[in-house]
Amino acid sequence: MDPSEGIRSEKYKRQAQLQLMKDYPQVWKSSIRAVLAENNWDYIHSFDQLKEMGSGGFWKTLRNFFLHWSAASHVSAQHGHISDYHLLEQLKQLNQRAIDVQIQDDRHLAQKINMIEYTDNQQLMTCDCCYGDCTFEQLSFCTEGEHAFCNECINHYMAEGLFGQGALRGQSRIQCISSTDECEGCLSTQVLQRVVTGDVWKAYENALLEDCCQYQEQRIQCCACSYFELDESTKPLQSTVLYANRTIQLIAQWIMWDIKNDLEIAYARVARSRRGVSFRCQNPACKTITCLECRRPMRGPHKCWEKETDGLRLYVEKAMADAVKRTCPNCSLSFQKSDGCNKIVCRCGYTMCYVCRKDIGKESYSHFCQHFRDRPGTACNQCNKCDLYKTDPEDELVQRASARARNQYLQAHPQAANQTNNIRIGPKTTMDKMEEYKQACILWCLERGLELIV
Repeated sequence: MDPSEGIRSEKYKRQAQLQLMKDYPQVWKSSIRAVLAENNWDYIHSFDQLKEMGSGGFWKTLRNFFLHWSAASHVSAQHGHISDYHLLEQLKQLNQRAIDVQIQDDRHLAQKINMIEYTDNQQLMTCDCCYGDCTFEQLSFCTEGEHAFCNECINHYMAEGLFGQGALRGQSRIQCISSTDECEGCLSTQVLQRVVTGDVWKAYENALLEDCCQYQEQRIQCCACSYFELDESTKPLQSTVLYANRTIQLIAQWIMWDIKNDLEIAYARVARSRRGVSFRCQNPACKTITCLECRRPMRGPHKCWEKETDGLRLYVEKAMADAVKRTCPNCSLSFQKSDGCNKIVCRCGYTMCYVCRKDIGKESYSHFCQHFRDRPGTACNQCNKCDLYKTDPEDELVQRASARARNQYLQAHPQAANQTNNIRIGPKTTMDKMEEYKQACILWCLERGLELIV
């Protein structure tokens, strides 16, 4: 959570308001209080907003300054000491931000003066990539020392190789980018770290780390940033005999056993028992706790795939309920028949057929089949009217509605397909229970074997 969204103490609010009155003596006190309230009493956000708002012009600034001068002086003299820790930290951040801006302006000014001096003395050097004129400080050389490139060309080349074509991903040695000679030199790591921007350098380091990690199962990745660690508690699954042996795979395929899928499930359980259930990112700017099961941040009580499973469950349960209930179109009352005939009269007076849901207020019992049948409940071969007592079995209706709703939900939310394949909604049959028991026994045996191997 952003620190600016936290709850502020009364002490912080009072001192933040007094400090802003001191920073902006030309702004009305009520305006400062309103801006603080809009920004959850955060000093830095309020400072920036007041700076963007301005004071309304020179004459208004002059008028407000004289109107507030005595009050501002009194506040500054009486409340000049800031004692709140959080406000002191924000004042330091604001001061450091002003210093960084000043350093950047000084650097631009120094580069401008340096360019003028080089131009006057006719000592500009040529970049071997873009052939532009640069100062010596704006150039970097390859390891052979024969070619010089401006910082912009190197940064653009690295960004294109990492984010564009991707030719430099995982390349530990960056070849000299001279377009004229076949130079055997390269751009050193020190040059790249000094020249390229922070995001490009970070992407280059991550690409090198990903290239070093051969097996993805050993990577424990933070869900909020690019930080990851290598897990050495388990050996890679691809290196095991059970997974890599071609003969075992053919035998399993012959008996119609998906051994690879079961091995991956068992390996994931073994790895989870050794790694734990969570991973704390060691990136100082992140510190996010990641759930190793669903790869999402853990904040307080956590349930894996809660959003996907709840969404599917609620959607299917509604479809199952709608399959067995009826709703009166007149008063929207929902009901379900427990016994009796299929002529339903709602408490509002609306009459409907329980089978086809048609309004039979005028037809009444003539809507139903009147033919005699030797075996009650069998289909009539003389008409297509609804039966007076018989209805479709509710179990079949529920199962059909459940399957239809599940397919509709997964088509609308394809990202949830992998997480909801093993979710069953509704009662389990005997065959389902036997299949689950058999699968559990197979996975238990594979887990015990993998614990000895990996």
